[in-house]
Amino acid sequence: MSEVSAKQRKVIRFIVLTFVLTYSLNLGMALAFNFKLPAEARTSMMTMMLVPAFSAIVLKMFFEKDSEIYFRTFREKTRLFFYFFLLYFAVFLTLSVASWSSPQYVELADTLTFAMTSLGLLFLVALRFMLGGDAFRRAGLSFGSPKYYLIFGSLLVALYGGMAWLNCNLGLGTSIRLEELFVTSDIEAPGLMGALILMGIQLIIISPFLTLLVTFGEEYGWRSYLQTELTGIVGKIKATLLVGLVWGVWHAPVIAMGHNYPGYPMQGVFLIDRIYRCLIGDLRSSFPQIR
Repeated sequence: MSEVSAKQRKVIRFIVLTFVLTYSLNLGMALAFNFKLPAEARTSMMTMMLVPAFSAIVLKMFFEKDSEIYFRTFREKTRLFFYFFLLYFAVFLTLSVASWSSPQYVELADTLTFAMTSLGLLFLVALRFMLGGDAFRRAGLSFGSPKYYLIFGSLLVALYGGMAWLNCNLGLGTSIRLEELFVTSDIEAPGLMGALILMGIQLIIISPFLTLLVTFGEEYGWRSYLQTELTGIVGKIKATLLVGLVWGVWHAPVIAMGHNYPGYPMQGVFLIDRIYRCLIGDLRSSFPQIR
């Protein structure tokens, strides 16, 4: 079997497994929440984000003998992270199904997912500290220079700040006083510059760390696995566009239920795919990839 044929088989297996798992999850969400996405669906939405990495890890660890993390040949301690992630996904999936059956399980799901995520972050930090960066790189978990995250995080702050300025000066949207955002706390509302600083801290430092395990689900699946395999078949540019197309179709059911574009579900299905392929796909290819 040629190398291209082998990569094609990997791509097909990954896409089939990811879509079957995700669309089954979407169907359960649709039936449980009457084809809407209320706040109670948040655990299910996070579970959906974990599916791509779950598929990639299962295929690489148990089916692809040439993989760097194939379970019979990969004996380094970094394998503990992959086993933890499989357990992490199983817990999220179980809690998602439980939250469909009764509202009383929603709060329990929130508590347990937060506890599991916190435990996972501590475990990951400890593992990285004990084993070092080289061990993670050998497992395909090499992260790039922090400067990329600072650069793009700063761009997000500038983007949101610019959007707020345009909305304010053009009279778009609904005005919100900063004081209203702090009404439930004893913290004095900051000025505009203070709000931008807080936004920057959240976007660049806090959120990337707290959401690391959940966002790993999509990054490892779509970029480290699918985009890498597609690049070996059709080249980098076409691979980026194809990943964007697949990603858009993968998101279509939840967008149709009101995610991202509430009130405009069908337009949202069309729009998010175009935005991702034309803009986000190119930006993300500029980031250092998990390899």
